[in-house]
Amino acid sequence: MQNEDKLIILTIFHLWLWICFNGAVCYMIYETIFDAIDDWFYVGIACLAIKAFGWILYNNQSPFIYYAQLFENDLQGNYSLLQPISLPKYNYRMQVSFFLFLMYAWYYRFHLYFNYFLVL
Repeated sequence: MQNEDKLIILTIFHLWLWICFNGAVCYMIYETIFDAIDDWFYVGIACLAIKAFGWILYNNQSPFIYYAQLFENDLQGNYSLLQPISLPKYNYRMQVSFFLFLMYAWYYRFHLYFNYFLVL
């Protein structure tokens, strides 16, 4: 396979994973707002932790973008997989903000339940 074919496959896989990840984050936000936390919430937190670990391994950069830059021979950091140029620059901050919001909302819900059972 040539580098262009690898790049197309990587871009399609990254787009699919990006859509699923954003859907999972939106579902987790829905669960915390409407008090419907179930086992899928904890699966989502585990997926976020795995993604964060991958970002840490690749110097706060998506592993997909790292390999796309290798296939494109563009190590200057200009390449992004079907994303606007400004999005990868702030992507890490946005995802950390979402994660902190989810953790705060989960703690708030847990704290409400815990106080409810203490009163009983």
